[in-house]
Amino acid sequence: MNKVYGIGLPRTGTASLAEALKKLAGKETRHHCVLHDNKDYRYDSEDIVAYVDNSFYGKYKKIIKEILLNKYKDSLFILTTRNRNDWEKSMSKFTNTCKDLPDVETYERLIKAVFRCIGKEDNLLVINIFEDPKSVEKLCNFIGAEYQDVPFPHIKKEHEINLDSILERRVVLTDI
Repeated sequence: MNKVYGIGLPRTGTASLAEALKKLAGKETRHHCVLHDNKDYRYDSEDIVAYVDNSFYGKYKKIIKEILLNKYKDSLFILTTRNRNDWEKSMSKFTNTCKDLPDVETYERLIKAVFRCIGKEDNLLVINIFEDPKSVEKLCNFIGAEYQDVPFPHIKKEHEINLDSILERRVVLTDI
């Protein structure tokens, strides 16, 4: 079975991609978030079939070449992306963002260029799960999983929940 690597930037749906890989393909998945997790992990565990790591941007050239040209030559890479304005708005909620984080559009161009340079464009899927209604179909086709007509899972981190909004609704409901 091919290894699968999710390589989107933070706030582009990487947690949702990890969940989709688990549900749609039954793949053993590990997700790492540069905004929330403080430890790195290895990409070469035989037990893990799918890695989704939004800190990948800092080492993408080295890892892509190492994996595709040496270790797992048939590996698949999924770049989750997002509308630039929506991405910037979502990232603005975090105070601990990384200083070396590239712009979402620049990163997409860089990743495509690396795959083109090493002749592995077919090993890359670029997907915007927020806007593309065919995300599930594209993902299933790319990883070789049976298509399931289900919505793409959207995972939202707990710290993003607007507690004031929840409390306001609770007050209104208890006043009835």
